[in-house]
Amino acid sequence: RLPDMNYEVTGSSSAYKGKILNVQVDEIRYTESGRKSRREVVVKDAFAMVIPIDSNGNLVTVRQFRHPFMQTAVSFPAGGIDAGEDPADAALRELEVPAVMPTFPRM
Repeated sequence: RLPDMNYEVTGSSSAYKGKILNVQVDEIRYTESGRKSRREVVVKDAFAMVIPIDSNGNLVTVRQFRHPFMQTAVSFPAGGIDAGEDPADAALRELEVPAVMPTFPRM
């Protein structure tokens, strides 16, 4: 069990609004000490991620260039959920990406 939150959020402001994520800054005050602090919170739009397993028991991944790493990375198929779209449909759409490939045999 996680411990109860020992602070209250006393204010919140937007630090950045982008295409795929926003950053908000929450002002907090600890309940017992009254000490004040800030928390930066990354808020991302809804997305679906799939952890597929093929008929041989292999995990299926995608290999895609990722700008933050400045190189190709391996991850599970994932993508945004369009407005009004069922998350299961978004997940199925991600499985149709040509880069999907089997990797990592079952241990």
